[in-house]
Amino acid sequence: MSVKIDVVIPLFNKKDSIHRSLSSVLNQSSPVSKIVVVNDGSTDGSEEEAKILLDKAGQEFEILSQKNSGVSSARNLGVTACPSEYVAFLDADDEWDKEFIKSQKQLITQFFEADLFSCGQKIREGSDSYYTMPASISKKLKAGYVQDFFSLSQSGRVVHSSAVVVRKTVFQNLGGFPQGVKIGEDLFLWINFALVGKVAYDPGHFVTLHKEWDPVRISRNKEVPYPLVYFSSKKLLLGANQPLKKYLTKLGFIHVAGSKLEGDWLSSLKRAFFVWKISKLWGLFSFGLAFIPKKLLLFARSTRRKRNNK
Repeated sequence: MSVKIDVVIPLFNKKDSIHRSLSSVLNQSSPVSKIVVVNDGSTDGSEEEAKILLDKAGQEFEILSQKNSGVSSARNLGVTACPSEYVAFLDADDEWDKEFIKSQKQLITQFFEADLFSCGQKIREGSDSYYTMPASISKKLKAGYVQDFFSLSQSGRVVHSSAVVVRKTVFQNLGGFPQGVKIGEDLFLWINFALVGKVAYDPGHFVTLHKEWDPVRISRNKEVPYPLVYFSSKKLLLGANQPLKKYLTKLGFIHVAGSKLEGDWLSSLKRAFFVWKISKLWGLFSFGLAFIPKKLLLFARSTRRKRNNK
């Protein structure tokens, strides 16, 4: 089975990191079939930086441009230019290990019934580096179908937009990324993939996510993640899918804490309200979290990162 994977890279004012991101794609031990960069109205010369590098690479590529319309619109447009059945996504400030595409091709070949494929990720924040899935859990996982996506997601991030490959036909049937959504558009799509089909996962850490200062990301952090808004009104679905309900409440709890850590008390209360709509008990805990001293939350976050690296 010959597997071809294209990659879509949304690009908005990432001149300082697009070279790193693209280089990680070009240095894959097993190459992608096509690189599609979608310039989402950049004003800092990002598009020119990408074109200079790709012109020298000898790799099939296409650069599309649109007025600034958001990451969902950029990714959806990019997928339309991908001829392959499988599409990977990579944010312009993240990078792949050279074995990422090879690992995903092997995953697709062995677990071809899945529609969504992913792997472990490592976060780099300044001088700190930590895993998104506790190492104790990763060591027990083997490459294969995820038996309970929502339960596993409560322990750590299973899918990230820079560490994922999707089956294009299913992506299109689901409508792609929801447009006009400022935060949680990717999580919403992964949830829907898990609801309609199978997910395959390789616990190897083949992707590095860079947490860098970003004014766009800061503005998004005041919003309520879209999955909380959307699924808070789906009482019948949540009643029949307790793992999904528990996952959403924990997701909301994390975002309430995030707002609190940023000193945004009103946003933490706003997010806690949607947690309450999903689960009355966890909603009360979330409201309480909004009043916990910031120092205590910082200590809890530090402890969690240390645990993930063990």
